[in-house]
Amino acid sequence: MSTTTSQQPIRKTAAITQQFSMMVEQNPNTTLHPRDQFCIDLLDFLRDLQKWNHETILMGDFNEPLGSKVRGMLHIANYCALVDLLALKIGTCSFNTYIGGSDRIDYVHRE
Repeated sequence: MSTTTSQQPIRKTAAITQQFSMMVEQNPNTTLHPRDQFCIDLLDFLRDLQKWNHETILMGDFNEPLGSKVRGMLHIANYCALVDLLALKIGTCSFNTYIGGSDRIDYVHRE
């Protein structure tokens, strides 16, 4: 079993700027936003775990409501057949997970 924790940075922060500069170092022609690259890298990582027959638990502060991006966290969960454990346990997923927000941006998914 593999347990993975992750944090996707908020849209306009120093972390995003730093990540983008590191991406440009690796590939000067990149046009991807660091949040998009995060989703690509996370999906690749989870697919590798599944190839090695690891059961997967993914927890994180993803700073986006589930389903808000076409290739975001909902796409990753669906592609990897991950189940939303909070929605399964509580019976709903319409609650905020950030004290100053109105959306759920933190998730726990399991294969």
